[in-house]
Amino acid sequence: MAPAYVEPQPAAPVYVEPQPVDAPPYAEPQPYPAEPPAYPVVVPAAPPAQAIVPVYPSQELARPGMPAPGGGYWITHRDLQLNPETRIVLIGGQQVELTRTEFDLLATLLESKRRVRSKADLTLVLRGESYVTSYYVGEADKRAVEAHMTNLRRKLGDNPSNPRYIETVRGVGYRLTTELLAP
Repeated sequence: MAPAYVEPQPAAPVYVEPQPVDAPPYAEPQPYPAEPPAYPVVVPAAPPAQAIVPVYPSQELARPGMPAPGGGYWITHRDLQLNPETRIVLIGGQQVELTRTEFDLLATLLESKRRVRSKADLTLVLRGESYVTSYYVGEADKRAVEAHMTNLRRKLGDNPSNPRYIETVRGVGYRLTTELLAP
């Protein structure tokens, strides 16, 4: 005769003592060394000296060669100055009001100097995807960059047929004019 089947009974709950939270399961941290490390420290190179003017605290708007309010540095091209930190743009010492998109377009062109930036490239910069090459840029996006560039030129007092600051490279994109003033 076979033994009768017996239903298993659940085990009684077991209480486990909680461990202190502040006790790490690893070795204690070591104090910092008293002396600095012997290996060399790499410091990034400074931008070109002719494009950047050092800044000291000031309460007034900057004139060419003067510091920016709130700190930072100026990127200059002819009589156009741009401070990326305070988002101030000056032409001949007069402040110019720009939208975020117009400011970002101008800052990108000023940082690129004479390198041509395509409309697709500028679109990606405005989207915040400047280092990504796999995103699609449609014709509508390129037309939007053209419209923003038109508004930017109007605010800067720039004429596309005889540009002072931004020139069009047909079929490619935009770049800054030469630093030298045309006769």
